[in-house]
Amino acid sequence: VRAVLAARGGHGALRVLERHGDALRDVLRANPKPVVGFSDITALHALWTLSEVRSLHAPMVAAVGRGADLDATRAALYGETPAPWTDLSPLVPGDAEGVARGGNLAVLCALLGTPWSLPLEGAVLFLEDIGEAPYRLDRMLTSLRLSGALRGVRAVVCGEFTNCHPNADGVTVDDVLRDRLGDLGVPVLTRAPFGHGEAHRPWVQGARVRVTREGAVAHAEGLFDLSDRG
Repeated sequence: VRAVLAARGGHGALRVLERHGDALRDVLRANPKPVVGFSDITALHALWTLSEVRSLHAPMVAAVGRGADLDATRAALYGETPAPWTDLSPLVPGDAEGVARGGNLAVLCALLGTPWSLPLEGAVLFLEDIGEAPYRLDRMLTSLRLSGALRGVRAVVCGEFTNCHPNADGVTVDDVLRDRLGDLGVPVLTRAPFGHGEAHRPWVQGARVRVTREGAVAHAEGLFDLSDRG
């Protein structure tokens, strides 16, 4: 087996960590191979990261026919560096470089306080979510702040927050992102093409990426080698 491609997300990946995490970490360190997926698969991305193996945040089998960029996913899996993203919206402009880490915000928060919490020191943090009201996103981002997880983050890249509609108070996702991320002292970009929407382009979890004040994100290194560790 050279790679593991998730069929879908959903829920339950944390149970894999609970029951098989230690054994899988040993297997991956001895015989590294990427996992491909997103959403609930964020839990497995954390396991792969802690095993020092890169993984691919990209569409799954269930996304076939829904506009996902499967050609780009295939190309990244076979060693091509993903194309740069441009024309993103700078919430906080700036230049930064770090290791790409992140995924689904709800899952990242569920991992806090566990042995599988995703390390974010020196990271460019990628975030997305679906079906969460802005006040719940506020709660999750505040949990990340209170835990200290965001202290070493170099930049934040926000993808799509699908079906995260305002409540009667009118507070939007953008309001929450501005309030909870805008004072971190690092660049923050929004409108990145990844998540549960139609435009889902891949990025390599564990590769170095650059963020620019012009609203671009590019892999600074990055060929994804199916036999590579780290």
